[in-house]
Amino acid sequence: MRYDVFISYSSKDQKIVEGLSAYLEQHRIRCFVAYRDIPKGIAWARAIVEALDDSQMMVVVFSENFNQSEQVDREIELASEDRKPILTFRVTGDQFKGAKKYYLKNLNWIDAFPEPEKQFGALTQNIMKLLDIKSDNQERQTEEGKSFLTSSQTDEATDWLQKGIRYFNDKNYKEAIRCYEKSAKKHNKHALHNLAYFYFNGVGVPRDYTEAVRLYKEAIRFGSISSCSALGICYHFGLGVPQDHTEAVNLYKKAAEKGDASGQCNLGLCYQFGIGVDKNDEEAIKWMRKAAEKQDVKSLYYLGSFYQNGIGTKPDYNEAIKWYQKAAKKGSKEAQESLTKEGYTW
Repeated sequence: MRYDVFISYSSKDQKIVEGLSAYLEQHRIRCFVAYRDIPKGIAWARAIVEALDDSQMMVVVFSENFNQSEQVDREIELASEDRKPILTFRVTGDQFKGAKKYYLKNLNWIDAFPEPEKQFGALTQNIMKLLDIKSDNQERQTEEGKSFLTSSQTDEATDWLQKGIRYFNDKNYKEAIRCYEKSAKKHNKHALHNLAYFYFNGVGVPRDYTEAVRLYKEAIRFGSISSCSALGICYHFGLGVPQDHTEAVNLYKKAAEKGDASGQCNLGLCYQFGIGVDKNDEEAIKWMRKAAEKQDVKSLYYLGSFYQNGIGTKPDYNEAIKWYQKAAKKGSKEAQESLTKEGYTW
């Protein structure tokens, strides 16, 4: 399918949806958002139906504004008829009314008021579980594990780090955390970064964005470039720190200029959507290409979509297919589905 999530919302809540969709897409969850994804000149009703068909599930951004919108009733009805999972993200404490009560009251929801941004992570985790999507942090930690397990370093901090990575790969998170903590006490930047992951995602410990931020900052102090990008996400969405898009971009740039693929990808997305910087498609594709050239799976896919949709360049179908195929060979479900839809293999 083309989208993982169809976001149903009231146009009056667009600002919340902008932040939510950006957060989800940072975590490789493809979103359909009507205000952004319906091209001019396309019949609205037809586009909505096609997008629902092309989505695996629906996320409802529920508020009093949503209650008052009759247009969304049909979206929920169509999703229910197709038996698509529906997850409600309540940004106000209002009660379900009318058709919303009929369709949503007995389904799972996440209470996200009064600060919706604080619950973006919880929503992301629920979606990932429903759709069996592996997080970038998990993949990055595993890749770092492969690197360090072949390292010739034998100091005590590295020994504890290696043990933690093994436990992590065995999904014994309690022991992984114990080992990372021992390595982190000796200021190992990789252990600090990996330990922050557990607190950021609530894996093996209660979710604690403030502690994650502290650990990311400590890791940066000892030279972790990956933590610059991770801390940028915290500032981007106000997780454990006040939301600050400018500081997020500064951190992404710091990571990107040091060659970190995640930082380059995130910076490219900021330029694409004008988050913390002026919208600049040429800068967006420049940084996305740098990340893609490092074989970053997410960036390979995004670069293909840039060429397909003419973002920062003239539309180039053949170039788009080339990057989609590179991403597909590395396991990108998004790229595989895009190629299948176009009749290509990888």
